[in-house]
Amino acid sequence: MKLIKAIGSLFILGMFLIPAKSYATHIVGGEMTYRCIANWTFEVTLTIRRDCEYGSNEAQFDNLASVGIFDASGEFLPWLGVGGQLLIPYNADDTLNSILVAECDFLGDPVCVHTSVYTDTITLPYRPGGYILAYQRCCRNETLTNITNPTETGSTYYVRLTNKAAIECNNSPVFNSIPDLYICNEQDLIADMSATDLDGDSLVYKLCTPTTGATLAFPNPQPPKKPLFDEISWVQGFGVGNMLGTAGLSIDSET
Repeated sequence: MKLIKAIGSLFILGMFLIPAKSYATHIVGGEMTYRCIANWTFEVTLTIRRDCEYGSNEAQFDNLASVGIFDASGEFLPWLGVGGQLLIPYNADDTLNSILVAECDFLGDPVCVHTSVYTDTITLPYRPGGYILAYQRCCRNETLTNITNPTETGSTYYVRLTNKAAIECNNSPVFNSIPDLYICNEQDLIADMSATDLDGDSLVYKLCTPTTGATLAFPNPQPPKKPLFDEISWVQGFGVGNMLGTAGLSIDSET
């Protein structure tokens, strides 16, 4: 029987609506994945993207990305890793400094995005129910108009390491490409949000309300706050089926 995996897009709130003048200040997206090396030994990869044109000092990449280690019920496990954390050093060579320009006419400057990839290996003891690994960072772009108080709203990127994944040495899906950064006004958008699974397992896609994590006062908590993670607060009129101001947003769970 094939293992069915659910994977959700984490990027829809990081898109820039065009036309608009850009004053982006913070983190624009990211994800966390894992690759099984042996039973309960995993290579964990955390990808974080930030605005390098207007990014604030509070949104620099962490010198040590703190990935918290929790059990399946969300309890923090301080005796694992380094005080309950997988501390992954920042590698400047992983930073991409690309200028991405929209394929449509617009008023404003091109968007510059830095991408940093944190990678490390962790070996965990067997635990009923497995583990949750989570990273939190503040904050989102001030240009966002679909969530309340975006400059005070952080993000949580997390994965579940299940017993089944460890025993079968299973890998998480990975997205095939970076998300589109521009949506052109009154033009159709064709965005490849698909993922690939090395094990050939079935993938299930869904739209979901993003989670929060971290604040301006504590932009990079070490360790991160434990699950359950709070969800962002939508501005009235927006929601899972209306993230971009156009009602009827939907996704095919298979494609």
